Amino acid sequence: MGDPDLIPDAHGSDDTVGHLAVDASGQGVGICRAWLDSDTLTVGSPGVHPALRHTTLRHALLRATCDAARQRGARHLIMQAWGDTPAETQADAGLGLTAGTVTPIYLSRS
Repeated sequence: MGDPDLIPDAHGSDDTVGHLAVDASGQGVGICRAWLDSDTLTVGSPGVHPALRHTTLRHALLRATCDAARQRGARHLIMQAWGDTPAETQADAGLGLTAGTVTPIYLSRS
């Protein structure tokens, strides 16, 4: 993750609902940017450092972001996701999320 992604409220996001994961040294290793507009939460597909993609970090980031937004009144979710793996899609389904539109841009390797 580059330094611009670590800036609070980057790209107009709302860090009161979005989450950033850092390792013990303070290096960014995961991110879930979120935008809350009234009762609709929009999230970008959670990004996780390649070395941690085999962990549950992506799921934890998404769940924490949705929980925070729900506490602030969100009732609808729009998730922008590109190139998610079948395992990530299955984990999202476990959260009750389904893809309305799938736009494969690149092949992600798990």
